[in-house]
Amino acid sequence: MQTQTYERINILIPKETAKKLRRAIPRGQRSKVVTEAIEERLSQLSHKDMYKELLRIRKKGPKVSLEEVVQWIREDRQSH
Repeated sequence: MQTQTYERINILIPKETAKKLRRAIPRGQRSKVVTEAIEERLSQLSHKDMYKELLRIRKKGPKVSLEEVVQWIREDRQSH
């Protein structure tokens, strides 16, 4: 098993958020919960960037009708 290394950082959060965190998450689990929330948010940001890039590529490509797409899928399925 790989050992995780940690780093202490200082962040500021609103008092109300801190109160909710203390009430909802037991001591000793808070860093884990905050880390998971940060990782999830970072993952979402990465997905947003990918989505934006796909939209950019889509705009540059030729316009294709739904019927054409359906036909291509049918042809592809029949070829297997």
